[in-house]
Amino acid sequence: MTGLSATDICVRFGAVLALDGVSIAIPPGGTLGLVGESGSGKSTLGRVLLRLHDLAGGRIMLDGEDVTQAAGVRLKNYRRQVQIVFQDPSASLDPRMTVARAIEQGMRLRGERDPNALGRLLDTVGLSRAVASRLPHELSGGQRQRVAIARALAVRPSIIVLDEVTSALDVSVQALVLNLLRDLQKELRLSYLFISHNMAAVRAMSDEVAVMYRGKLVEQGDADSFFAAPSHPYSRSLLEAVPRLRHMRERPVPFDAG
Repeated sequence: MTGLSATDICVRFGAVLALDGVSIAIPPGGTLGLVGESGSGKSTLGRVLLRLHDLAGGRIMLDGEDVTQAAGVRLKNYRRQVQIVFQDPSASLDPRMTVARAIEQGMRLRGERDPNALGRLLDTVGLSRAVASRLPHELSGGQRQRVAIARALAVRPSIIVLDEVTSALDVSVQALVLNLLRDLQKELRLSYLFISHNMAAVRAMSDEVAVMYRGKLVEQGDADSFFAAPSHPYSRSLLEAVPRLRHMRERPVPFDAG
C-alpha cells in the first residue's frame, strides 16, 4: 500500500511504555482521525511519524520504502514529504522571525526561486500578503495557525500531521481553519493524520478513525461505521461523552465559512 504507515510502534520514556505495538496506515489522499483522551499517546505517535522520537521497536514505511532508520539526506527528504502542524502556533513559530522568513525557509529547501511564490502561498491559506512583514505577536491566533499551515506547505509535502490544530483557537475560528484544511486537501491532494479530542471535528474531517487508549490502538476503521456503531467499549464511552454525537448517523454538513 502506498502512503505512510507505521507498524508495531513502541516508544519508551524511561520506564514508561508510551506506545505499545501501535500500527496505523494513513489513507492516500484521505484523513485518518486519531482520537483518545489526554495521555493516550496520540501526539507521541504523530511525532514518531516525523522521526522526532526514537523507537524502541516497530517500522515506518513511506510509499513502500522503510524510513525507520533514515538519516542525513534521506531523513531530510522524508521530512519534506511528511510535515507537521502543532497545536499552539505561538509556541511553534519563532517570535523573532517574520512571516516571510518563516515560510521562505521551506521554499529555499525545495529550491523555489519565483519571487511571487510567497504571495501565492499566503493567498492559498487565506492570508493577506501584508502579513509577510509581520511578527507572530502581531497576528491573531487564527492568522498564526494559517502561517504554520503555510510553513508546512512551503516544502510541498504529500502528508501532514495535524496535532490538535484547532484546540487553541476560538470556536468561530476553528470552523474556518477546518474548512481551509479540507479545501487544501482537495486542491493539493494531501493526506492527513488528524489528531484531536474534538469528536465533531474528527467526524467532519476523517475518512477513517483510530482510537488510542493508554498507548495502545484499540480500534480503527471507516469513519461512518465508527460513528454509527463503535466496537470497543472505550470508543463508545468517548462518543457517549459528547451528547450531540450519540445518535449521529450521517456526516455533518460542511462548516459555514462565512
